Amino acid sequence: MNRSWYILLTAAVMTDVLHPVPRAVSAQTEVTSPRNDSAAVSGVIRYSGRVPKPSFDGFPTAAPEADPAARGLANAFVYLEKLDPEKHEAVEGGPSANETPEPVHMDQAGFQFRPQVQVVQVGQDLVFGNSDFQNHNVRGNSEYPRNLFNVIMKPDRKVTKHFQYQGETSPIKITCDFHPGMEAWVYVIDHPRYAVTGQDGRFEIEPVEPGRYRLHVTQPLKRVRAETDIELVPDDRVNARVTFGIANRYYRSSPPILVSRPTP
Repeated sequence: MNRSWYILLTAAVMTDVLHPVPRAVSAQTEVTSPRNDSAAVSGVIRYSGRVPKPSFDGFPTAAPEADPAARGLANAFVYLEKLDPEKHEAVEGGPSANETPEPVHMDQAGFQFRPQVQVVQVGQDLVFGNSDFQNHNVRGNSEYPRNLFNVIMKPDRKVTKHFQYQGETSPIKITCDFHPGMEAWVYVIDHPRYAVTGQDGRFEIEPVEPGRYRLHVTQPLKRVRAETDIELVPDDRVNARVTFGIANRYYRSSPPILVSRPTP
C-alpha cells in the first residue's frame, strides 16, 4: 500500500473513533428495556355458582381446576385501563411501542374453540385453524362492519384475520354454523396490560408502569363483570381477588374486588 494512502486511512479511522458520526436507528428494531420500577398485578378469579360439566357440543369454559375447592373461573378477561391522574377518566393506552406483537392463535379442536377467549392487540394477527376431521366455519359476529366475517374451515386450513378496535368491553363473538354449541370470544385491545385466567382462575399482568388504573374483570360466557380503581407505585406488587356468584344475562353481578399487598 502507498504510504500516503496508509496515512490518510489511519487518520480517517482515528477520526471516526474519536468523533463518531450519529447513525439512524430503525424504530422497528429498537428495543426498549422495561422500567426497573415497574409494578405487577396478579390474583385469582373464582366462581361460587354451579358449574355444569363439559358436554360434546360445547361447554368447556368455566370448569374449575382439578381441585374442585379452588373453583377457579377460567377464561376471564382481566385488564388495566389507564386513568388520568387528576380527572380519573380513562386515557388511551396506545399499542406496544417499537414492536409488533407476535400472532396469536385460535384452533378448532374436539369441536371446541381453543382457547375460548382470545385477546389481540391493535395490529396483531389472529390465526384461526381447524384440527378436527370435519369441516367447520368461523363466523365473526360484531356491531362493527369491519369485524364481520364468515369463512369455511376445511380440516388443517388456517386463516389469518385482522380486527378493528371496538372497545375492551365489547368482544367479537365467534361461532360455527355447523356446530351451534361451539362459541368463543375475541377482545381487541389497544395496550398490553391484560391477561386471561387459566383453569385455576389465576392471572398476572406485568410489567406495568406506575400510575392510576381501573382494574376490569369480565367473563363472557358466565356473564360476570367487576371493576375497581388502584394506584400503582414503583415496584408495587398487588394481589386482586374476586368471587362471582350466580350471574344473570344482564351482567348485574358485580361483587367487590379485594386488593392487598404483601406485608414487608
